[in-house]
Amino acid sequence: MVQQLAGAAIVVAALLATPAQGHSADAATKPASAQAVKRLADEVRGKGWIVFSARSQKGDWDLFLCRPDGSALRNITRTPERHEAAPQFSRDGRKLLYRRLLRNETIDDNHYGTQGELVLANSDGTNAKAFGKSGEAVGILRGGTVWLSPYDGRTRS
Repeated sequence: MVQQLAGAAIVVAALLATPAQGHSADAATKPASAQAVKRLADEVRGKGWIVFSARSQKGDWDLFLCRPDGSALRNITRTPERHEAAPQFSRDGRKLLYRRLLRNETIDDNHYGTQGELVLANSDGTNAKAFGKSGEAVGILRGGTVWLSPYDGRTRS
């Protein structure tokens, strides 16, 4: 399933990158040719990493890394007793900020980014350190610094 997600990402990118022939809706919805997909994959292969959350073979949600073309796919958390979600890289690409929940907790999109404990790790998933308890803090990663704010459900401007 994880490989299907990584492969789907490159197909979507190819579809978006393929210029429409004219302005008809039909041209915009035609699938990209295999040649266009390969050309895009070759172009983006070495341009950084994509981090995403997906179900592992053990049924929990782990964080995975892959190249933009879907290659070099690897699981970087491997924590069957927990779920990891909402990953984001620091601008310099050295750190990773994400949420970690107990496996029996369901990831709730209505609380995306506030559910679970906030974790800061190296970009390869090593040296993971949690900040506070579940739902306690909202974090923004700037450079290698985490800016924390207590989460109490109120909106602040």
